[in-house]
Amino acid sequence: MDKKVHLTVEYFALGLTTWATVRVRFGDEVVSVHHLDLCDGEQVGAFARAVAEGDRRCNAVLVIMRLNQFGRERRAWLERHAQADETSEPQLVRAELFHTAQVSGILEAKTLIGCGRPTAQWYLYLRFADGTRDVRDPVEVLELPDGSQLYLRLPSGPPHVQRQQQWSSASRAAWMRGEVAPAPAAVFRSLCDQIAKFVEFPVESTVDQTATVAVWVLLTYAYPAWHAVAYLHMTGATGSGKTQILEVLERLVFRPFNSSSLTGPALFRTLDDRGGTLLFDEAEGLSVRDTATGDLVRILLAGYKRGHPATRLRGDPDGNWITEEFDVYGPKALAGIATLPPALSSRCIRISMIRAAPGSPRLRRRLDENPLEWMRLRDDLHVVALEYGTEWVGLSAAQPRVPNLSGRELELWGPLFAIASWLEQQGVEGLLGVIQHHATTVIAEARDDCTPEVDRLVLLDVADAVAAGRPITCKAVLENLRSAHDTVFNTGWTPERVASMLRRYGIKTRVSGSRRPIDASVAQLVEVQNRFSIDLGFGTKEPDTDPDREVNSEQEAERQELPACVNASRSASKTRAVPAPRPGDHVPGGTATAVARSVRRGGVPTDALGGTRKGRGGSQGSGADT
Repeated sequence: MDKKVHLTVEYFALGLTTWATVRVRFGDEVVSVHHLDLCDGEQVGAFARAVAEGDRRCNAVLVIMRLNQFGRERRAWLERHAQADETSEPQLVRAELFHTAQVSGILEAKTLIGCGRPTAQWYLYLRFADGTRDVRDPVEVLELPDGSQLYLRLPSGPPHVQRQQQWSSASRAAWMRGEVAPAPAAVFRSLCDQIAKFVEFPVESTVDQTATVAVWVLLTYAYPAWHAVAYLHMTGATGSGKTQILEVLERLVFRPFNSSSLTGPALFRTLDDRGGTLLFDEAEGLSVRDTATGDLVRILLAGYKRGHPATRLRGDPDGNWITEEFDVYGPKALAGIATLPPALSSRCIRISMIRAAPGSPRLRRRLDENPLEWMRLRDDLHVVALEYGTEWVGLSAAQPRVPNLSGRELELWGPLFAIASWLEQQGVEGLLGVIQHHATTVIAEARDDCTPEVDRLVLLDVADAVAAGRPITCKAVLENLRSAHDTVFNTGWTPERVASMLRRYGIKTRVSGSRRPIDASVAQLVEVQNRFSIDLGFGTKEPDTDPDREVNSEQEAERQELPACVNASRSASKTRAVPAPRPGDHVPGGTATAVARSVRRGGVPTDALGGTRKGRGGSQGSGADT
């Protein structure tokens, strides 16, 4: 700020830029207010001349001098702020598994013999972007090739001697000797084979669900590259194999942590200390409404997204309260008979289970009949995570564009789509379409489950009236529903409540005397039908096809590449004719392109998951069926 006689020139910065709101005044009299860049000489000069021309008391030279001074001060402050940010906001990662653009790392335990008794010690395995492999004692600060530093958060203590090694010593030694990494496509096929060998899925979704679970297993080794990770929710009747699939996952995922009886504090402290993948059986107990269960649910709600810790207060010896934050972010798989609480269900990808048919060979197979096969798969997954982790960081920044998915749906499915797309580049042809087809199915079912039955009945009655072309009021809708469903709508329902419910779906009502006419059009109801997956009996209007119409090449390429992403409206056994739209009406349309179904052989996906190419170092993965 500067004053000369009664002239004042002042500015108010706009964000972390050199732009500012400049004000010139005499005492309390404001002469001029303008937004400009303090470091742009042309803008400063033009503003000063305009002020002087508008008020003869203003000196243009003085205004320019003050604004130039402000510009120098602002630029110097921004430079100091940037330097302070570099030191006050270091790059901090958890040591057990991390991926950055320059290095990937895994913290693994090794059992040693010291003083005549076994002991365990942590070792940090690193793979840099230039291909360098290294193993070191754990350090809190890792110097990176570009001169920057990576800060590691280490576990609170040494590993337990009884802790099973997830990455075998033999595989680690071979990796350090420079052995060629396995081809990701071959590893993925082995994952699918092993899952299909022990887990029974419904026939119509065997390929989709096998591929989805296999991609999710790989995601447990890649999740630090993303800011959110979807949970799996295995659901089905008693005896449908929910516990079995958790036991399969326990032998495959990164750092499995299997429990169904932990308290909230034990859960968040364990996740914070060791990280890894939580496997939670008997998840139907999470619907019980009590304090202990509510604590567990809140931890699970927070743990799907990075930066949402569990926060607790503890007292110190001086009587002060200290805030503690516990990192609970990471992949989690839940299994149970009943549905989950709605908020938790929205963070999950549902996997439908079915009881194996009598005589199924899966019933006779023992999980640990060949433990070396599980070990080989885990070893390969650890090596793939280190070798390709720096690439996965790029995937998280450039996820596939998916039509008709947004918000949390895209947030949860995006990492799986990105990994599936990456695996296609590695030779797994058709995988992205398989995953997207399953996503479309699961999301449609979830939206259907989220619509209360009473809402569906109200909307159907409104749709009947609109299709017949007769006016309808909230009172008439309620009378119709009471005559057909008296036990549901006789208590607590009023015309005002009907109007409130319709507003949630974008359908407005008017107050006309004592009546509430409903202003609903066919176009609105078709949009409700498509957007909320509620079958109101309307067909969808197919878009016009004009062979001479110019098509945007990027949109066309995207449509051909991602055919399974387009949500299909539910077909009805009896559909209403859709009248021609009135001017200004918009009728959403579009049907899903059929997805080529993968060939099944023994329940194992073949052509959709087949084809490999050379792994790093020239190793050729097997592309033949096994």
